[in-house]
Amino acid sequence: MRRLHFILLALLAASLVAGCSKDVPVKGTDSSDDAWRYDESLPVPVEFGTSSLATKAPITTVQDLYGKRFGIFAYDKSARNLNVDDGLMMRNALAVCGIDGATGYLETDQAWYYPVDQDVEFAFRSYYPRNNDGYEQTSTQMTVQVPVTNVHDVLWAEASVDGGYNASYLRADGPAPVFEYKHKTACLSFKACTDLDDVDVKIMFLSFVDVPTSATLCIADTRNKTNVGEFIAYSPKSNWTAKKIGNAGTGTLDCALTTTPQDLCQPTFVAPCERLTVKADVRVAGSNESNWVEFVLDPAELGAEKGDEGFLAGYHYAFNLKVIAPTKVSLTIDKQQSGAGSIFDFDDNQWENAFN
Repeated sequence: MRRLHFILLALLAASLVAGCSKDVPVKGTDSSDDAWRYDESLPVPVEFGTSSLATKAPITTVQDLYGKRFGIFAYDKSARNLNVDDGLMMRNALAVCGIDGATGYLETDQAWYYPVDQDVEFAFRSYYPRNNDGYEQTSTQMTVQVPVTNVHDVLWAEASVDGGYNASYLRADGPAPVFEYKHKTACLSFKACTDLDDVDVKIMFLSFVDVPTSATLCIADTRNKTNVGEFIAYSPKSNWTAKKIGNAGTGTLDCALTTTPQDLCQPTFVAPCERLTVKADVRVAGSNESNWVEFVLDPAELGAEKGDEGFLAGYHYAFNLKVIAPTKVSLTIDKQQSGAGSIFDFDDNQWENAFN
């Protein structure tokens, strides 16, 4: 792949009140790379300025994104018909995050250039995880399907300026496009314990009830621009289980509980919603029979900051489960992690599978 000193990702400690971002110097290039600025016979390369990740979720190191695949679109921002070839320059182009010391950058699978013989005004859109099967397009809308369950986060960014990006704009020393990625899902984490001192119990499974597993992310919409960057449809709802820490492939938690709260499962991502119904399979030690205890996760009832709006994209909600009887679970929300102004992170082994 050819490096385009593409997108630099600055990953921050997580904050729940306001998203924040940090710029990292652009990977350097040699002066001869700028020859196109003075020679109009040369094509103008598509390059990007310093970009960042605005985050309220617990992503703390650039290594979390190493080797991950992003999709990039570039299209005529004034186009009424998205099917016109001249108005769509990059169609779900593949970019992979690499590591250069402590700095992340994206590499594309080919070189990209602005058209020389036209002044189409381009806008850029990017998302993660890239849908390898492509995207859907009509004359008025472009969309992609993305996962919205379990260990999958969804990132989104757009870059646009008045007049749009093109060869003329770049040759006139216009700034290169800059992406600031944002989270489109909410992050949930769970700790569990018990206050039973005469019975050994464990949680085998944690199941989410009637939730969508994928969403339609809008890339472009000529009729309703408020759809851009939003989930506009969801897959049929189904049940799915949280994943064991350190192993994204199994939902068997087999977590023996003590009186000290411990991490129950991997952090879980969900599409924004008002509330969630969850079931825990609580078993007395030695029993092989499922014993499902159902409860509702409602941020408003539990007193979470921003709780009145339900689960919000880009926010982290930390729940504490306490088994107070083999058939009853007490539920609280950890305001030290889910409340306003808190800063927190997770161990690396909990996040190594957060971007699949």
